[in-house]
Amino acid sequence: MTETTDRSPAELEADELDELRAKVRELEARDAQIEHAEAALSTRDRSPAKPQDRKPADTDLVKLAFYGVDVEIQRRMYKDWRMVRMIGRTQKGDMSAAGEILDFLLGEEAHDQIVENIIEAEGWCDSEKIQDITKELFEALDAGN
Repeated sequence: MTETTDRSPAELEADELDELRAKVRELEARDAQIEHAEAALSTRDRSPAKPQDRKPADTDLVKLAFYGVDVEIQRRMYKDWRMVRMIGRTQKGDMSAAGEILDFLLGEEAHDQIVENIIEAEGWCDSEKIQDITKELFEALDAGN
């Protein structure tokens, strides 16, 4: 059905133009509200969350593998008083404490198995490989922080 109207085409265009202007004002007002809300947020709130934003808990398990031996270690192990004492002994030149550190962190059985696997593969256990394992352990546990 066609609607008859007594309005001229110019009047119809003016009405459409008014409707469009009202819509533009509505959108501008909405954009202003959004901008105002965004301005109220801090930079941190506006930025997307990143995985490093969460500091690992001391009770989190760190899973590592050395020469075919899988180990799980709680992050807090490096803060244990016994560990602090062993590190102090190594700093005073007592290198036997270095082995105790690995026994403490990995467990004596896992430590021994790692050494055996190195010996099987290479015929001897290079102390530098053990130092590399110790360094990797401390980095994984964030012991430097």
